[in-house]
Amino acid sequence: MVLGDFNSLLKTDDRIGGNPVVWAEIMEFNECVLECGLIEFPTHGSRYTWSDKHDGNKKFSKIDWIFINREWLDAMPTCKALFLPEGINC
Repeated sequence: MVLGDFNSLLKTDDRIGGNPVVWAEIMEFNECVLECGLIEFPTHGSRYTWSDKHDGNKKFSKIDWIFINREWLDAMPTCKALFLPEGINC
């Protein structure tokens, strides 16, 4: 399992608001994940893990990621992560 704030987008729909995501912006991170044989860990809850917190024209991005390999998924197929809504502190 590899997890953290990668500050990188993986797919073109990983940001809403602001400039549209282009392939050049996600290409290196995408290639790294594929080359390492990683897959996205199943999650539920909030899709976007960051916002610019501006009023009005907010930007939302998914930059926090959890990755696993196939063996991890086969060993623990029912595990999921929960991304809480913005402003929730545990």
